[in-house]
Amino acid sequence: MRVRSFVLISFHLFWFLRAQSQVDPHFSQFYSFPLSMNPGMTGAMEEDLRFTAVHRSQWGSMMVPYSTQGVSVEWKSRSDWQFGICFLNQEAGTGGYRYLNGYASIAYRGVRWGTNQLVVGLSAGQISRRFDPLKFQFGDQWSPITGYDPNVQTGDQLVRTSASTFDVGVGLFYWDGAADKKVRPFAGASLRHLGRP
Repeated sequence: MRVRSFVLISFHLFWFLRAQSQVDPHFSQFYSFPLSMNPGMTGAMEEDLRFTAVHRSQWGSMMVPYSTQGVSVEWKSRSDWQFGICFLNQEAGTGGYRYLNGYASIAYRGVRWGTNQLVVGLSAGQISRRFDPLKFQFGDQWSPITGYDPNVQTGDQLVRTSASTFDVGVGLFYWDGAADKKVRPFAGASLRHLGRP
């Protein structure tokens, strides 16, 4: 009965809140760039400092490839606070599309029982997107005889070619920090883009 009630309440919350969403750059091996997933994972490591750099290029045989790079650094303080900085850049397609974001994260890991930890995290930063309309080819620039003519002015006027917004995210992360165990479970949940997507 409890599970059914939880499912019904969750469904109604999401239905009435009318959640908006957006698609973010992501990596297939998501665990290799944890700050892009959950601010609660900030500093969830055995070491005191972690530097991460990742690069992905995909669909190169079909078009101008999507190229995604990420860089992050995380560190622990002597108290229960953990900090991180994350930058993610993606360039895609022939239109010069570029998605760039940067976040600062802070997490509190003071909730412990034994080797288990519950970490609460917060991230805040900036999302910027832009594209180059001069790299586009519009239908009215094509002639059935000569093909594409870049000297023909298009009737499609793109007034806004970039957008930038402040962004916030929160997250929870549970993990077993025991270094001597063979099985160390972990789980997390996050809400990203709490502002306007």
